[in-house]
Amino acid sequence: MYRNKAIFIVFVVTGIVLNSCSIQGLTSGYKNLNNTQKAQIQDAADFNLKQLQKGSYYDISGSHLKYYASQDTAAVVVIWTPHCTGKYCLSPNQIKKSLEGRGAVYVVADAYEMEEIAKAPIDELPVFFINARHYKSNLRLKYRVRFLQDLIGTSNWNDTMSYQSVFFFKNGQVAETRTHI
Repeated sequence: MYRNKAIFIVFVVTGIVLNSCSIQGLTSGYKNLNNTQKAQIQDAADFNLKQLQKGSYYDISGSHLKYYASQDTAAVVVIWTPHCTGKYCLSPNQIKKSLEGRGAVYVVADAYEMEEIAKAPIDELPVFFINARHYKSNLRLKYRVRFLQDLIGTSNWNDTMSYQSVFFFKNGQVAETRTHI
């Protein structure tokens, strides 16, 4: 009897902990934002490309970003993970600098990790978030795949695309993909 009660308590406590926090890497983190942080994020669909402000935050869908990328002869879309600490992890400003001469650069954060984003210099370009609410999912892999399918089109889709982070566009079409810059 005591053992069953202890197991039940462990399950209840685990459920409460998992329900009240964002597991880094698995979820969008949007639920952890306070009202001030949420207010800083605007919907990119409300703006044309020339109205976007450097250093500002925008929610965006893959199809809307594809529209922006098609406005330039060449463009690069980089999916950025704010909490990344590996050797290929760069800040948005470093990404922009490393891609100079390759076309317009669009950096898209794959999670709403505002504390990490605040540490990264972002004054040279707007920062986009994959709009997880648009894709009706809080699970990062799920909304990322849907975003990328919208961005590159399902006819060009294969399962390895969900692991790509850099997408080079020429005349509105994906010309090359890479896992890192």
